[in-house]
Amino acid sequence: MTTPVEPPDSAEMRAAFEEEFQRDWNDPYSNDLKDTWTRAWTAARRKGDALLTEALAHVTPKPWDDDSQLHARISRHLGREVEYADWIAEAAKAAEHI
Repeated sequence: MTTPVEPPDSAEMRAAFEEEFQRDWNDPYSNDLKDTWTRAWTAARRKGDALLTEALAHVTPKPWDDDSQLHARISRHLGREVEYADWIAEAAKAAEHI
């Protein structure tokens, strides 16, 4: 069996694998299990990203309307450009001085 191709968040994925199965990721006897785990992790990540993409359409990107900056946080997670980035940076600086 070949070594699975790991997603960008592979460190998080490996840690979850080791916690769940109490096996070292580098253990050669875990290769079959790693392949299944990697495929499941990748599928779950894709589904989660699809749901977050859908949520962006329902969350305001305007930081003055939403103090949580949820739109910006989701955008960063998805690797997208953050709308009103300058405004958000200024708000973060102001919050540091409080």
